[in-house]
Amino acid sequence: MGGGRARDPRHRRRGQGLRRPLVRYRRSGRPHDRGPARGRGECLPIGSAAKAFTAAAILTLEAEGRLDIEDPVNRWLPGLLNAGGYDGDRITIRHLLSNTGGLFATGLAPELVAGYASRSRFAEHRFDVWTLDDLLRLTVSQPPVGQPGERFVYANGGFSIARAIIEKVTGHTYADEVERTVIRPLGLTATYVRPEGETGYRGPHPRAYSTQFYKDGVDPASVTPENWESMMEEPGLEPLDVTEFNTSWETGTSSRPPAT
Repeated sequence: MGGGRARDPRHRRRGQGLRRPLVRYRRSGRPHDRGPARGRGECLPIGSAAKAFTAAAILTLEAEGRLDIEDPVNRWLPGLLNAGGYDGDRITIRHLLSNTGGLFATGLAPELVAGYASRSRFAEHRFDVWTLDDLLRLTVSQPPVGQPGERFVYANGGFSIARAIIEKVTGHTYADEVERTVIRPLGLTATYVRPEGETGYRGPHPRAYSTQFYKDGVDPASVTPENWESMMEEPGLEPLDVTEFNTSWETGTSSRPPAT
């Protein structure tokens, strides 16, 4: 996230959200053709592995004496977590990075799931843009699932807050700080933080396909362990190409190995 490119007119501002697709990467533009072997130098989004970049940037700032991971969120973002039953004086940066702050599983938020549940919803929302403010609002849109430090619950929202703290502490964009603290020191010359409006790749890449969609009209909230199979789209449909879509709802990084 972060950074700028002119917004494509296909990009919608938030809409009703996105969630991560369940995808398979193929070796060519034909979903059933394995094609030639993958080549070095191809670009891939690394998804939630980008959380490690966020954590490394935070820990570097701590080593520089600019913050402490025991700082409560309210020290840097006063009032952000004083909503929905959360307590920004008790939830610390350490809690955010360890998924133990009591935040709900943000990736299962109704706004995200509903926005990407079916093929038609994906087509409508695949280019939606989520700003950091959107993500921070989403983070507190559901009540806590526990007290700070009580239990582990995987929550993307904690890393959205961590990103906001990085920007508040440094006065720089998240992308600039990840570049300074992680990418340049490690010599990751083909790795970058994906700009908010970017939906493609900066070089050769595989294509991604998915068949994991609900039928049109299914309310994801009505899906249960007992009925989920009947809610899925009919088997045998052609996999949908999901290669180009906006991933600004997550703190994303893309990478390609060196060509040699």
